[in-house]
Amino acid sequence: MYLAACPAGVSGSCTGNGWAVQMHQGDHNLIEYNHAHRVGDFINVHTTETIVRNNYLHDFANGHWADGPGDALHADMFQPTGSDGAPSNYQVYEANFMGDNVESNSHVLQMRSTYPDDHHIIFRGNVAYNHGSYAMQCGGIDNVYYFNNTIHHINTQQSWAASACRYNEESGNLSLDNFNLNNIYSDIGDGPPINVDSGGNACTASNNLCHLTGAHDSCYATGRRAARAAVLNGPALSWVVDSDRRFAPWRRPGSRPAGSRDTPGPGRS
Repeated sequence: MYLAACPAGVSGSCTGNGWAVQMHQGDHNLIEYNHAHRVGDFINVHTTETIVRNNYLHDFANGHWADGPGDALHADMFQPTGSDGAPSNYQVYEANFMGDNVESNSHVLQMRSTYPDDHHIIFRGNVAYNHGSYAMQCGGIDNVYYFNNTIHHINTQQSWAASACRYNEESGNLSLDNFNLNNIYSDIGDGPPINVDSGGNACTASNNLCHLTGAHDSCYATGRRAARAAVLNGPALSWVVDSDRRFAPWRRPGSRPAGSRDTPGPGRS
């Protein structure tokens, strides 16, 4: 899915969000194996009991929309919740690969709501890299389970004190009973990877690997600034961040196919 111009038969200029996938109401949906780039909002589903997995979403810049609203457009990879009459609950986002979403309002997972039916979101095993803004806002949403994700080189257009994940209230609606566990946060700026606003919001956080971030009690910090700073877990094939801040494949020692003469590690080809 690549929105380059107005659809056939439509005259004039085309502006707006230009979703790759948009759903309003419904249940038991599966959204998988899509490739979308240069759209204003990537996947927005206001549904219940929905799985979003194995999608490759990448490349948004204001310049792709010459007649668009500039920074007023929030290019979110995922934006569930916040739609009256279309609850977002019991959703799973997993194994999605997302990157090069570079503007000041380019978010990964944007969630803000004052509706009590928006709750129970699982975000696990995803990779996000090179985003202009944060990895997640959990505004007024309860029971968000955020774990086993790799977040690299974000907040590039924000204050270096910005966090990767924020839990906050929306119009008095608190964000409660959340978990942030076993994630890799790399190169997010000087802010903490997790920020829980005061006033009663709550998130249990532990066992996160933090590199080039501010301090947080859940972090196992690493001071390495080498190419192997962040590694995505996998039994045979992993990913490392190279010196150009891009992900590159790396096979674990002993995992190359039979007959291979060498087993390269990070920094070797």
